Order: sequence, then C-alpha cells, then structure tokens
Amino acid sequence: MQKTFSKKFKTFEEQINLLKDRGLSIKDEKKAVDLLSKKNYFDVINGFETLLLKDPKAANKEYNSETHFDQFMELYNFDKMFSAIVFKAIDSFENRLKTSIAYRFCESVFNSNPNANPACYMDILMYENPFSIHNRLNTLQPGRITQKFVNDINYEINRFINREIVNIESKITTINSSAVQYITSKARKRLLKAMNNVNNSISKTNSVITAINNDISLTPSVRGSGDRVTNITYFTNPLSVSLLKVSSSVVNPNTIENTIQSFIKDLQELNIRLDKIYSQVAMNSNTAIHTVPHFELKNFVGHNLFKTNHDNKDNNYIDSSKAKYNYLQKFEVPPFWVIIKTLELGSVLKLMYGLKTSILDMVVQDMGLNPTEKHILFNSTKIITDLRNHCAHFGLVNRFRTKHHIKINTDLINKLNLKTKSDGNSHYEIRLYDTLHVLAQFTSLNEISSLFKEFFMSPDCLIDSKLLMKLLDRMGNDNFLNWCSF
Repeated sequence: MQKTFSKKFKTFEEQINLLKDRGLSIKDEKKAVDLLSKKNYFDVINGFETLLLKDPKAANKEYNSETHFDQFMELYNFDKMFSAIVFKAIDSFENRLKTSIAYRFCESVFNSNPNANPACYMDILMYENPFSIHNRLNTLQPGRITQKFVNDINYEINRFINREIVNIESKITTINSSAVQYITSKARKRLLKAMNNVNNSISKTNSVITAINNDISLTPSVRGSGDRVTNITYFTNPLSVSLLKVSSSVVNPNTIENTIQSFIKDLQELNIRLDKIYSQVAMNSNTAIHTVPHFELKNFVGHNLFKTNHDNKDNNYIDSSKAKYNYLQKFEVPPFWVIIKTLELGSVLKLMYGLKTSILDMVVQDMGLNPTEKHILFNSTKIITDLRNHCAHFGLVNRFRTKHHIKINTDLINKLNLKTKSDGNSHYEIRLYDTLHVLAQFTSLNEISSLFKEFFMSPDCLIDSKLLMKLLDRMGNDNFLNWCSF
C-alpha cells in the first residue's frame, strides 16, 4: 500500500491564507511571509496556537477575534530568549559537575600514587558499580526476581566472558598446532601466570554467583505458574589448554616472542573483562544503590571511556577523541579534567554511577548537597539532562515536560514541593517551572527573573494578561510573581 503524507505541502502564501481563513489578523502579509520563510511554521504557529484558539479541542480551528500574527511572533521570540537563558544555566551546572568529578577522581588517585597512569580514568577497575547484581537482588521483594532479570544477567555473562574464553582457548590451540619450538622460559612463565590469574577470577566470580543463586532459590515460584526462576549460569570451565612444546624447524625467536606477548595481552584483557563482570556481582559499600534499582548494567559497563574500536577503528576513547577535537592533540594523554569536556551530560551521569563512594561523597558536597542526598543528585541530573536535550534540539522550552520514563524521586518532590503525575506506583512528569527549581539547586537563575520582568512588563509587549496566564500555566505555574523570584 502506498503511503501518503498526512499534511499536504503549502506555499508560504497558502499558509498565510489558511491562517486568515481561521480568523487570524495579519497586518503585513509580506512581512509574515518573510518571517515564515526563516522560522519553522510548526514552531511559530502550532507551538502556540492552543493558547490563541477559541476552542483548542474543536475539529475546525478558529482563532479568537482579537488574535493577530504578531502575537505568535512575540511568543516565539520570548521562547527563544528563554531557551537561551535556560541552556546557559544548564551549561553552568554541567561544567560545575564535570569539574568536580574530574578533580575529586584525580585527587583520590594521584595523591596516593603520583606516578599513576595518566589514562587511569579509562580503567574500569578504578571505579565501582553501585548497582551490582548482588545488591540489585537484595533490593527486590520475594517473588520479584523475574526470569527476564536472570536471563539478562546470563546474557551479559555469556557475551562478555564465555565467548572470550572460547576465543582465547582457540588461540592457544592455534599456537600449539603451529610449527613452534622456541619459547623462552620467561615468556612461558608470564603466560602461565596470566592464565592462572584468569582462572582465579573465574573461580572467584563463580563463588559469588553461587551466593546469588542461593538467594534466588529462596524466592517463591512465579505467580500462578508453579514454575521457579532458573539460576544464573556459571562461567564456562577455566582455561585448561596447556602450551605444548612442538618440535619443528627453527623459527625466528623474535617472531615467537611477539606472538606470545600478543597472546598474554589478550589474556590480560580477558582478565579485565572478568573483573568488570565481577564488579557487578561483588558486594560494595556504595549506598547509591537505593536510588535507582532498575539502572541497566550495560549503561556503566558499556560507557564510552571503556569501549574500544571507536568509529570502526582499532583505537580507544582517547585516540577517537583526539581525532575529533584539535585541542586534545597537544596532549599525549589528555588529563581527565580535559577529556571530560568531550562527554555529554548523559555520559557524565552514567560515569557518576561508578564513582567510588569516597569520591562520590565529595562530588555530592561540591554540588551543595549532603552525602546522604546522592539520590537527589542522580535524579536531578537525569531531569536536567532531559531539559538540556530538549533545548539542544531547539524544542520550544515553554512546552517542556519530563519524559514519562523518568521517575521523580519522592525525596526530591518533598524537598522542592514539585507537582507530578502519578500512576499509583511512581511519580513522573514535571513541567518547566518545577524542572527549573531542580536546576536552581545548583546554579543561579537570576536571568530568568530579569527576562520576565523586562519582557512582559515592557509597554510594547503584545502579550495581554489573559494570554500570559495561559502561557505560564502551560509552563507549570500561572503566578507571574513566582517566575520573577528565581
């Protein structure tokens, strides 16, 4: 079936005639055409027409008799000025947060070890994931451990670990079957040590999985089905392939050394992957777990800083960033307080979840909150990120409201007296006024007060009190004085 457009294309002149047919007064049609040719009709007209229609719910649109085109432009221009101020305030918050994270992380690392690797911020073992599998299970009520939850964990284990072990065993087999005779005792010793480290990690992690499976065994069967949730699967058998001495013709020792060194590197990378997964199931002290129990494991483990093969190339995040940003190229290894500038606010939030407790406590205090209010900072950052993305994509700020999937923390609601929607289980969706109060915890919003006073109290303002109240109500608070007191 051929698809058709729900709206037919209209020339600028046809757009003007449509508006006039709906009762909109247009004094200067040439000027109106010029404005619509530079602005987006959807933003200028559709973005505000519900405030100016006689009946916004009527099938046929009809404007109030006193409505004129210049009012649309007045509302549009105000929104753009408002959005610029909001975005500037978010930028202030973002810089403050990034600066604190980088400073506190480096303070913790380099004060104790001045010779630490400058790129240590890319090492996931320098972090801890407060949303560990163990703690996630402990937060669930009996009967809430679902089969999907266990399946997701099993998927992560298989994807990150078992597949890699198969790859490594295949490489060992390849070396054994090749015509290799010369392997130095030093290289052999290092290889066996690396293999032993991998096997120790596997054993350690399987012990933790045993404890988790004991927890699962205590949960009731799935309601109504009589079926029990299956256990988390264990890691595959430890590496058991031995490195054999194969008699053959003479081979260049340097070539063999390089092969062994490459293989040892692969094993070390596998060990790091195992530690990543182990960090998900091991107990830790970070109490931030109690804030967002449904946070996805992959959001932290899959953070850009820890990825390789960026842009389909065999490089890491530093190399990828240096290729994009000229100011990074003067650094062999950009310091954390420089590289963090390349992270979007959403990526900064993901990184926060992995900060060690001592570092996170300092960041929370730097942002003006108490260490016990970690959850306030996490939830606030998620809300502010949503507003930032809205402004960055040139959305009309007056129409902003947080997305349905963003749950609003009860403590944050009580602290700031926020107005939310509720589905009986959780709170969600706050509009612009309350979102700005969330932002105001961390940065000044005085420019908003100044804008409202200067714009709407100007004798040339085309927005009457009735229209202004509708606009303010859409943004979450119809009291003009409240907007002037930010």
